[in-house]
Amino acid sequence: MPNYHLTSVCILLACAGCAAATNAQSATLIELQKTSSTGQSPKSDQSLMIQRLVGNWEATRFGHQVLTARPNGTATIDITLTPMAAVLYGRHVTLDLSWTLDGNVWTHKIVGGSPAKSVKKLIAKFGGTQCYHVLECQNDYLLVSNGDRDSEPIRWNAVSSTE
Repeated sequence: MPNYHLTSVCILLACAGCAAATNAQSATLIELQKTSSTGQSPKSDQSLMIQRLVGNWEATRFGHQVLTARPNGTATIDITLTPMAAVLYGRHVTLDLSWTLDGNVWTHKIVGGSPAKSVKKLIAKFGGTQCYHVLECQNDYLLVSNGDRDSEPIRWNAVSSTE
C-alpha cells in the first residue's frame, strides 16, 4: 500500500497554537509496527490507521481549526486564529497540505494555501514540513504529539462532513 500524504496547519500550528488536549493523561502510544491484539499484520494496522485518519477533524488550541484529510493524501485545514495569533497571521488562514504515514509518524507538508502572505509567514516561522507521533487514533478522536516534551498532545475530535 502506498504512503499517503497530509500536511495540517492545525497540527502545524500546534507550535503557534491548536486545540488543548483533553484527557492527555490517558494517552498511550499505539505501536503500529507490531502485530495488533486482533492478530492483524502491521500492514493491516497501517491500512486501518490510514482509514481512520481520513475524514474531518476539529481542534481548538489557539483558535479553531477544521482539518479535512482525504484518502488521496491531500488535506485542507481552515483556521480561525485567536486575536493574539491573528495579529501575526490574520484572522483566517487556509492551508493546503499533503501527508504521509509511516508507522505512527504522520508527516505533514504545506503545499499551498491562502492568504499567501500568511502561509509564507507560517512556513518561515515553523517550517513547511512537520512530523507528529500518533498517540491514539479512534473513530471519534485523534491524539498526536509533536515530540516537544514541554507541550501537551493535540486532540482532534471527529466531526461530520456536514458541519
